[in-house]
Amino acid sequence: YSASRLEIYTGPVRYGKQTERLRQRSGGPDLIYTKDAIVKTKKMLAPLLGLALATFALPVTGDATVPVVEDSVRTDAVQIHVVNHNWLDMRIYAVINGRSIKLGTVTGLTSETLKIRESLLSFAADLELVARGIGSRSEIFRTSIPVFPGDVLELRIENSIGLSFVRRI
Repeated sequence: YSASRLEIYTGPVRYGKQTERLRQRSGGPDLIYTKDAIVKTKKMLAPLLGLALATFALPVTGDATVPVVEDSVRTDAVQIHVVNHNWLDMRIYAVINGRSIKLGTVTGLTSETLKIRESLLSFAADLELVARGIGSRSEIFRTSIPVFPGDVLELRIENSIGLSFVRRI
């Protein structure tokens, strides 16, 4: 149907001269729509449209709601034991495929265990760990290490940064 032939009648349905004029202009009785019919159609299609949008949006947002750092111990998670011998509190980041993900904060002169889901590392060849001191303007330590699901790493941040290292336990 062409848009020039489609006319929408918004008044009450009357059978007579007005309806006949619309039928003649539009090409037949099946192209005459009343305001009530349009509202009923919108009410029927709205839930279907909502369901379709939710279905198509689910794969895009489904993984975004899952937290990056998990509290529960899983065998496929990569565990990172951070031992901070530095006096600065450190924020630990993982750089995966160019995207920086904050893993957590380790207070000065303490240790903490952080976890990364295996699904985040599925396409990464190496895990790049970055430690930034809170209150410092630059990153303190950056290193890269190949990882596999279930690996346990130890990141030691020494008071003399040049002595800091990462190793597989």
